Amino acid sequence: MKSFKCPSCGGEMVIKRLACTKCDTVVEGTFTLGPLSRLSTETASFIEMFVKNRGNMRKVSKELGVSYPTARKQLERVVEELKQILAEGKSEG
Repeated sequence: MKSFKCPSCGGEMVIKRLACTKCDTVVEGTFTLGPLSRLSTETASFIEMFVKNRGNMRKVSKELGVSYPTARKQLERVVEELKQILAEGKSEG
């Protein structure tokens, strides 16, 4: 999973500033990241592929170049990772 902990003290990292790449408008404040931003890169890529294929696991397995059962196992890992992240969010808030 991606870590959003301070490398210095271990505290939670937050976004304090957003800037427009076109006009340089800046918005400052405290912005937190949603649970999906905490997914590993591999899991986020799988979810993108899953949605792109409208949840059709046969298409997902073909795109991944793996068997259908292997793709299903990967989906189960994604579900477990997301459950863990959501549970961590509930215990923090």
